[in-house]
Amino acid sequence: MSKAVFYLLVLSLLNSCSKDKSENVGQCDTYLLINSTKTPRTSTISSGIKTIIDCYGPNLCYSFSGMEIIEKEGNVFEIKAKGKAPCGPAICLQAIYAVKDSATINIRMVGFYYLKFFNNDAATSFKTDTVVVN
Repeated sequence: MSKAVFYLLVLSLLNSCSKDKSENVGQCDTYLLINSTKTPRTSTISSGIKTIIDCYGPNLCYSFSGMEIIEKEGNVFEIKAKGKAPCGPAICLQAIYAVKDSATINIRMVGFYYLKFFNNDAATSFKTDTVVVN
């Protein structure tokens, strides 16, 4: 295979995540799946709570757009990894889209804090990390 044919093949594959011209597919909001988290067991008010989150999408049409953090009563924080994906049928490269990001939660008082990590709009959490803030 000549280099020119190879490069054209690679370029066509890279463009396959763009809008499907026949369906006029745009990008919609979605959530990535959380694979793992790393949160310290203790922290201080001045440094807050920093957590590192590994997440992924099932193919290369997905992209990461940030963390959604919602504060609930009782020192509970619900955390989801937000992303974008095609709204309709699209031709996507079949490889895992992986991303690692961190989030820092500012704390106002000492106590126990609970970080609940969710995948999609699931009613049950993927994992809960407990942090003692001194």
